[in-house]
Amino acid sequence: MDKKNTMPVIGVIKARECPLCGHHEVGVVTVNGDFYPLRPGTCIQVLDSSIEPEPKQTPQTSDTFINNPACFNVPPDLTRPPVDNEKFSALKPWLPSLFMSVKRMRLKYGVLIDQTIDDGQVDAELYASAYLKKLEYLVEKETFTGITVLLDKFFSAPQLASENPKTVVMNMWQELDEVRKPVEKMCAWLNNPADDILNGMMEHDVDNHQELPSLDTVKEELQQLRLADFLGLL
Repeated sequence: MDKKNTMPVIGVIKARECPLCGHHEVGVVTVNGDFYPLRPGTCIQVLDSSIEPEPKQTPQTSDTFINNPACFNVPPDLTRPPVDNEKFSALKPWLPSLFMSVKRMRLKYGVLIDQTIDDGQVDAELYASAYLKKLEYLVEKETFTGITVLLDKFFSAPQLASENPKTVVMNMWQELDEVRKPVEKMCAWLNNPADDILNGMMEHDVDNHQELPSLDTVKEELQQLRLADFLGLL
């Protein structure tokens, strides 16, 4: 019998990007640093007795799985449905004019609201709602494994991932101060629009102020924003 197939692999579950093609994967890292990817059907033994089982989820249908062409040996991964860009046709970007000339601030604090809403009508409740929608849109563009990797990379919290984008957003909102802070700061200004509050929010070590972009440009920036880039801003 081949000894290689009988020796158990002991290590810690980690998420990483494949060094060959860059796809996200989860596996076991041994004390020697060897990475063993977890594949569907792999038999494992959990030694941490503190881990509690979670509620069972409804099995996914075969229609939710596709092959990743980036790497031949990559198992199918859960993917999100294509984002319907038509829904953005009735939206416009909103953020304080002071932030408009700094791309980092546009991406961090900018949100999309209904184009029929006057800019002066934006209040704390509307902004918070638009921010959560923004976060949900970013999550929708990622695979389940990709979300797990990003939450582990930025917050060491892969357990917040879920196959449901709304659940991911609520988990992040409830558990991560970094996710709530932009909303708390912006709502504080909306409730008390004083210049010193906005100036305090401005990150003075960011890229230099540029010419004011058009609203279409800002909207396109927000639509093209990816979850990894947004979490990096937080």
